[in-house]
Amino acid sequence: SSSSYRGKDSMGVITHWESVTWTDGGDDPASTTDPYILALASGVTLLAYSATSSAGNYEVHVKARSASGTWSSAVVVYSTATAPTAAISSSFSPTMYQLPDSRVVLLCKLEESTTCQVQVYESTDGGASWTLQNRRALPSAIDVSSGDSGWVIQGITAAYENGQVLMLLDSISNYDQAATTPGTPVYEYRHAIWQ
Repeated sequence: SSSSYRGKDSMGVITHWESVTWTDGGDDPASTTDPYILALASGVTLLAYSATSSAGNYEVHVKARSASGTWSSAVVVYSTATAPTAAISSSFSPTMYQLPDSRVVLLCKLEESTTCQVQVYESTDGGASWTLQNRRALPSAIDVSSGDSGWVIQGITAAYENGQVLMLLDSISNYDQAATTPGTPVYEYRHAIWQ
């Protein structure tokens, strides 16, 4: 029901599993990574993931599982011919949250040369279709160059609560402190939060 708890507490026992997208490298998609699942108030479950198509495009897909247990075909939310690099952990890392008015928001990384931004997509029909809302949502792009000032952007997590969206970006600094001060940690880890 719509009042059922939809949190992220860990499970004590796994009672069921099913294949959602089977990939063996020869079909479409050829590969998938970084799944993110969201239970909607309607009883529908959405699954977002990074995918490589058999045509060689790098994409973000979303599939929906109805309350009766049937999976939809994948919807391509974002597609590019350029592979994401190690600077963004070789993945778009999609994440989603639902707003009180039932709209669903999907965020994913966008790599542009030596910077990273966050793209924002919105669905008003339970994940069946998606509209780009903002291609560059961060106030300024994050430097992902290979130099000491650059960062490796790992994952994105976002949540909506009481009228605010909180977004967390996991990142690792490229700055090699050991090269200048022997015996110090090599990398700095940061979690950047935007409201």
